[in-house]
Amino acid sequence: MLVFLPGIADISNLMGALTASHRFGDRNEFRVLPLHSSLSPAEQAAVFDRMPPGVRKVSKAMCDRLLCPTRWRQLTGSLAGDGRDGK
Repeated sequence: MLVFLPGIADISNLMGALTASHRFGDRNEFRVLPLHSSLSPAEQAAVFDRMPPGVRKVSKAMCDRLLCPTRWRQLTGSLAGDGRDGK
């Protein structure tokens, strides 16, 4: 599962919430991984690692308005609560 978020702070906040949760915090079921430019190349490459059988990967990536403008509008609209769903 890949989740796009508008900033590193959002990625960190969601990582904390997911890893602290009963459901996503279980490393036998999920691996929660960040992906953004401030990580080392090795940390970034970890999102491409093969997971053990039965383990699902949840990656959170940064999406800025220059790299993916359509997704940025959808994200910021959703975060603002204006009801846009990007359709």
